[in-house]
Amino acid sequence: MFISGASWGGLELVYKGSAVPLVRKSQICPEIHGETGLGGVDWAGVDEYLEVPETTEAPAMAMHRAVSQLPEGETLTLLVTGCMTNIALYLRQFPQDIPRVKVVCMGGVFRERGNTGSWAEFNAQIDPEALQVVLDSGAPLTMIPLDVTHTVLADEGVMKRIGEIGGGSKFSGVITQLLMFFADTYKNVFGFTDGPPVHDPVAAFYITHPEAFETVHVHVDVECEGTHTAGATCADWFGFGGKPANCTVALKVDTKAFWDEMIDALISIDKRTPLNEM
Repeated sequence: MFISGASWGGLELVYKGSAVPLVRKSQICPEIHGETGLGGVDWAGVDEYLEVPETTEAPAMAMHRAVSQLPEGETLTLLVTGCMTNIALYLRQFPQDIPRVKVVCMGGVFRERGNTGSWAEFNAQIDPEALQVVLDSGAPLTMIPLDVTHTVLADEGVMKRIGEIGGGSKFSGVITQLLMFFADTYKNVFGFTDGPPVHDPVAAFYITHPEAFETVHVHVDVECEGTHTAGATCADWFGFGGKPANCTVALKVDTKAFWDEMIDALISIDKRTPLNEM
């Protein structure tokens, strides 16, 4: 788990989160992300070159400390791009922090087909019990589901823009390799022919540009019991259940605005990344 601002000597700290979901066995998805999770790129030597300070502090304590150090009236936004295990553990241990945190996650699927099951998206399916803990916690939660991320494609035009960053630098080459790997897996597994979708950056984009999204505030639960539907995220679109809304669900995003921002961010990183010096 990464906490921005938790710096030591100018570097950001990475905290080791839970190795397993709350009650289920851990799963990985090598058919999409490769055996390393960052398929298509040779990372030999990168770990030795980039020294990251080690910390044994538990993620829950680190998040609590970050909230405790905030000025009065400010909140901490938690960006979750995997399952909700660490957030659920944190909110259970420090419920007093709930009024001071907001959660934005990439996860769930509502009207599209799932990507790890007929009805389920991977991040929700891997630990649905943890997602339900967060949904029930009262913490403001925004979900950026597959319905939205599947519209944000790294198509031919996007790939050309990325390849031109830094005059074709090593960094832009790495990003291109990653996206080409995903393009192949998404084409072979899901039939995407216009380029692979990008998921996690869209959730980050919501934090900085919520005005670029169309959203709805509804009650959401996640299926934790179903034999064929475990991990399915269920929105009560019409209020049939009479339960109060507990989640903001993204419906659409301005894809042009996203890619303009993304390319600008990659250009900025390209100017500073040590990858170009290796």
